[in-house]
Amino acid sequence: MIITLFLGFFGLFSSEPIYEKISNKIQKDYQTEILCPRGLTITAVGGSSQKGIKMIHLGVATNGPGSIDQARTLMVFLFQELLNRYNTNPSIRPYLLNYPFTEKNIEFSIRFVDSKGICCRKDVTKKDEDQIAYVTCFNGRIKYMVDDYGGLNPYRGILFEDYQDALRIVQNQSPNLAPQPSERE
Repeated sequence: MIITLFLGFFGLFSSEPIYEKISNKIQKDYQTEILCPRGLTITAVGGSSQKGIKMIHLGVATNGPGSIDQARTLMVFLFQELLNRYNTNPSIRPYLLNYPFTEKNIEFSIRFVDSKGICCRKDVTKKDEDQIAYVTCFNGRIKYMVDDYGGLNPYRGILFEDYQDALRIVQNQSPNLAPQPSERE
């Protein structure tokens, strides 16, 4: 009883703003419902907030390497799912500094890793487009990269495209792979 009162008392003085708690819940549900069933792990979490949420950053890892088509499809699916969760959550909406959130409000990265958890290095006997090691979506632009060397700056960009172009490509290939915004309970 005393421990419960003690924890409750200090919980009232939590410095974490309500919008960060809501955002953490959205990300936790996303991890449980979308990432874990697909064997994906979160490798980076962050964002920009001051009196609300301006930017979300999320990085994930999956087994690789991946091809450009695989990386694009995965990026669009994961990105749309996260974007939809923020835009359709009524509790977070008042705290989004830009509503609706767009591809410019979420920074997303995917690392394609080997069995040791290290980004897949380029095999010189294979085509670059079949050996994607790292994909980022920053400010509405997707960058597909191969890992030529390992080390501090190993990545070399081989394709750059606007997120909206990638979304259209994926939707044209298979409309079910890129879910559209839907109202969530």
